[in-house]
Amino acid sequence: MLLVASCVIGFLALAEVNEYTEAKNAENTDAIEKIEFHNFHETLLTITQAIKELKKYTEENQEQQKRLIVLQKELDTLSNDIKKIESGQASVKDALSSVSSRFQQELEGLKNSSEELSADVSQVKENQTNVQNEFSDLSSDLEKLQSTFKAKVISLESELAFARKLIVYLLILFFVILLTVFVTLILHQFRKNSQNLAKIVEGLQQATGKLKDELVEKSRQNIDRLEDELLERLQPAMDKLSAAQTFSDEDGQPPSQHSVISEYQPPSCASAPMMITITTKVLDQLQEKTSIAEQKRPGDEVGFGLVGYVVGNWEQLYISGLLNPGKKARYSPGSVHEDLKAQANELKRYQFLNPQVGYLGFAHRHPGAMEKPSEGDRKTDITNVVDAFKENGKGGFVYAILIKEENGNGWDIFWYYMPREEIEYFPFTPRVVEAPALPKAWNSKLEYRVQAEMSCLRECAEILSLETLEREETSYLSILLVAKRWNGTSLLFVIHEDYPFLPPAVYLQRQQGKVEKYQSQLIEKWQPTYSLANIVFEFDDKIA
Repeated sequence: MLLVASCVIGFLALAEVNEYTEAKNAENTDAIEKIEFHNFHETLLTITQAIKELKKYTEENQEQQKRLIVLQKELDTLSNDIKKIESGQASVKDALSSVSSRFQQELEGLKNSSEELSADVSQVKENQTNVQNEFSDLSSDLEKLQSTFKAKVISLESELAFARKLIVYLLILFFVILLTVFVTLILHQFRKNSQNLAKIVEGLQQATGKLKDELVEKSRQNIDRLEDELLERLQPAMDKLSAAQTFSDEDGQPPSQHSVISEYQPPSCASAPMMITITTKVLDQLQEKTSIAEQKRPGDEVGFGLVGYVVGNWEQLYISGLLNPGKKARYSPGSVHEDLKAQANELKRYQFLNPQVGYLGFAHRHPGAMEKPSEGDRKTDITNVVDAFKENGKGGFVYAILIKEENGNGWDIFWYYMPREEIEYFPFTPRVVEAPALPKAWNSKLEYRVQAEMSCLRECAEILSLETLEREETSYLSILLVAKRWNGTSLLFVIHEDYPFLPPAVYLQRQQGKVEKYQSQLIEKWQPTYSLANIVFEFDDKIA
């Protein structure tokens, strides 16, 4: 009975295992089909085959149990028969013995069957143990499969998240590329429009430049024509003035009449001038302009041209003015290159006031403490002297080096003279004289020019009056009234002390009518080379 119960329990356990296995199999069928683990499938088939064999052995045990039940019934019948036999029937002993022998045989057969059944049961238990082991292996494989599946799912989720991010980045990149293409197209169109606009602007500039050149050329031709007419009319008066004129400075007095500040110490060369003179006014201007230049360019050299008069055959030099470096001058710590064109124009203005004024040399500041000309100064100065004077001819230039005083309040000036005959620096000390700096009326300061202009005006108009008005003891105005020969028209010139550097104010009166301001193009574009006669000629052209 224990054997039968064990078989039944084993059968039930196998049934539960089978049911549990089928349930697990049903739960994980989808995952197994997706992942396709080949080895696990073979293991499952093996377990299924073992379960089938176990079912077969269980069915055989059930048949044995049925046979045991039948035998038990027969034993009960035999027991009843034995009881009947024991009650007095001796004849039954033979039958009983035969039945006993048969029973013994059957019992031995049953024992044999029981041993076989025990062996089968042990085999079943062994199979059950194997099944349990395989089931545990299957469970561990399932756990591994689940963990692998979860890891795979997590990996797939991370890959999916990465794919989503990648898609977002790709979309952003696509929009950026699209925006870049759009901007590129806009820039290309803008560049194309800019090129077209640049071409238009260039064309306008060319047309404007051409028109400007034409206007400038036409104005230049008119100015040249007017200057030629003026020079032609002024030449006789200028010739007379040059023949009668004696050397004098800007206030009309000879230099010898000024008070002397310091005496002349000539250079130690054979061809030294008898006298080199400079006014305190020029010295003050030189130091003042050098100080201003030092503030603007503290580490660079800055210089100014020296202009003045030459008396006789380079016997006396009189420094009376300075030439500015010019707007296009180039500066450096070791050199200064003047704007020669600007200096030439400024020299022309000096010469217009007095034709005897010429270029006499150059003064410049050294940023350091070197009081002698540098090697670069030497090369430049030799070139200028050689170019300005003929070989073995008399003449030379004055050079000055300015060094800051030790107390920093002023300048020490070192003077040098380089003659053409010897081409070397010779130090000297100029004679310094004091010259008055108060302004003069143009008709007293520039007497020779007044005479020349008045002579020219008499050729083209009738001069009614010329008066000079003094204002505040230092400023002067000259009033010149000119009458035309026809229609009774009069021109009134009001001339400032800075004439001809500043234009005159011109007023017009027609036949004793109201006085009105005369609109002159020459006044708007006034140059120091113009004269009052130019304005009269311009008025003639408008009246004609």
